[in-house]
Amino acid sequence: TINGAVTSNESRNEAVQTFASLYRAEADGNDAISNFQVIDRNLKPGEGRASATNDFLTLLNMEGRGATASVQSHFQQVSGSLLPNESRSSATNTFTSLYRAEADGPDASSDYQVIASTLPQNTSRPDATGQFLTILNQVGRGATSQAQQMYRQIVG
Repeated sequence: TINGAVTSNESRNEAVQTFASLYRAEADGNDAISNFQVIDRNLKPGEGRASATNDFLTLLNMEGRGATASVQSHFQQVSGSLLPNESRSSATNTFTSLYRAEADGPDASSDYQVIASTLPQNTSRPDATGQFLTILNQVGRGATSQAQQMYRQIVG
């Protein structure tokens, strides 16, 4: 229930408002509840649900209504890859830039994973994403595997 999900740092009203924003975006109560639960399970210590919900909605608006499972998967992927001191919004923005470049969720997800798995300690995710996109733009949208292979070879 929403009431059971209220954290000590938020009011019941704030939880209801975040649910309402998910419902407006989905126009489906079951999807909205499922999204609320995914967000709740992926909150980082000290992170507000409203902020995480905004990042979820960024992905949902990009991928579109009806892509609930995909959006949830991508949200969880971003959540699971957050670095210490990295904001979810920054990581979400890097995912959306890959999605826009690829126009394809699975390719963007694969690109995001390649970048995360090869990210040097002295490079930010946005910088690494920009480097990957430079390569992708050269080889073309349809050559995702080639771009990923080249990126791995260049960054080590």
